[in-house]
Amino acid sequence: MRTILFACLWMLTIPALGQVNTSVLNRYPSEFASAYAAFPQIPVGTLEAVAITQTNMTALGMDEPESCAGLPRAFGLFGLVEDGQGYFRSNLSLVSNLSGYPIYMITENPTTQIMAYASALTHIVEGNDWTERGLAERIAALSALPSETPTQLFALESELYSVLSLLKDARFMGAFGSTAHSYSLETVFGENLAVLSAAKVLINGEEVQSENGDSYRAGGGIAPCYNYASDVFVQTPSCNYSSRSGTAISAVTIHTIQGTYAGAVSWAQNCDASVSYHYVVRRSDGQITQMLCEADKGWHVGSENPYTIGIEHEGYVTDSDNYTSAMYQASADLVRDITQSGYGIDAVRTAYFPWAPTTNYNATSTPGSCVDIKGHQHFPNQSHTDPGQYWDWDYFFKLLNPNTPVTTLNTATGSFYDTGGQIGVYSNDERTLTLVEPTNASTVTVTFSQFDVEANWDYLYIYDGATVFSPLIG
Repeated sequence: MRTILFACLWMLTIPALGQVNTSVLNRYPSEFASAYAAFPQIPVGTLEAVAITQTNMTALGMDEPESCAGLPRAFGLFGLVEDGQGYFRSNLSLVSNLSGYPIYMITENPTTQIMAYASALTHIVEGNDWTERGLAERIAALSALPSETPTQLFALESELYSVLSLLKDARFMGAFGSTAHSYSLETVFGENLAVLSAAKVLINGEEVQSENGDSYRAGGGIAPCYNYASDVFVQTPSCNYSSRSGTAISAVTIHTIQGTYAGAVSWAQNCDASVSYHYVVRRSDGQITQMLCEADKGWHVGSENPYTIGIEHEGYVTDSDNYTSAMYQASADLVRDITQSGYGIDAVRTAYFPWAPTTNYNATSTPGSCVDIKGHQHFPNQSHTDPGQYWDWDYFFKLLNPNTPVTTLNTATGSFYDTGGQIGVYSNDERTLTLVEPTNASTVTVTFSQFDVEANWDYLYIYDGATVFSPLIG
């Protein structure tokens, strides 16, 4: 039986589905092999796991756009920081001093970056302890993240958790022709593992808790606002956010942090940063940390802060492989929860249009208040372009709107119309699905006798199959 699905979105639409690349990236196999040969004590996979955690194996250069949240600029495959702005540690200088490679060579050459980091990892700690605890100690000592307060330490251990979890992952290690390491994460993190591995995290002051109430540290009270019931809460200090002063919440801002998940969590604790966001989403598994109560005004999108909820996503806008299916799914679940929280934000009013990834705000051609869920780049008075060209708005829209009713046509011949009928027009904010599925048919022919939509805003998509995830005909 032949099936064709017509997906119509009026005032909000569906672009073509892109493929989310969840494969492990190893762009420098010979360079990593040379580093392990030079420093054989380093467990195989460690350098790749750090590179994936820090930059998704992307060699960051001076042309990388600055973070909209003000995170210090990072360089190379390992995201090394030269100017920590008085908060992050300047680990680029540390790696340079320990390895003997000059800074300019490290920032410009991926081969040098790998060899320099391997050398620094070997020399940062005396002795020859390369157990899971010893390895974690070395990686932590080379990290740019501070660790003086409980929330800073949580961010640092989140970074370590990501690295060690990759080393235990058979699929990740198999990509390098090796087997998974039998590391015990409990040995490294103890009871904190319950929080570090939680789907979502909440931070309140210096108290870090998981969705199940597991505490990262003893003491403290109950978090004041589990807006998203299954996250971890890490409260941003009061120096970095303010009151909405009665302004109603009416929009969600999608960001890319231009840095790591752990870095984003830590950076918001820095009063000199003057920045905050409500949620941060991790690339590898979609873990979500809530940083602010939704009722509070975060400082993430300039003049548009009073009415928005800000969601930062780990990674870099220039990395085409940055956004994983786990990240999309977690973010969509979060945003769907926000749309069901009484703010009047409609999941259908998402930046669905095909030109959304590459178009920034301008007063005549990009979404205004009629679109509720959009990127930093789509708000007025902005200089940043996140989440950028590789954020798949079509896929995100479909995850946000999974339950649209389908009208099925089984007859061999007939006509179909939009909701306005034969002579009327469709309404605003419609998303309709029509499945043409004639009984025992081997082919389907559709002739459009009349067709009209609002230019740039409304779309009709035709899929070869029974769902919006089927191949797109046109």
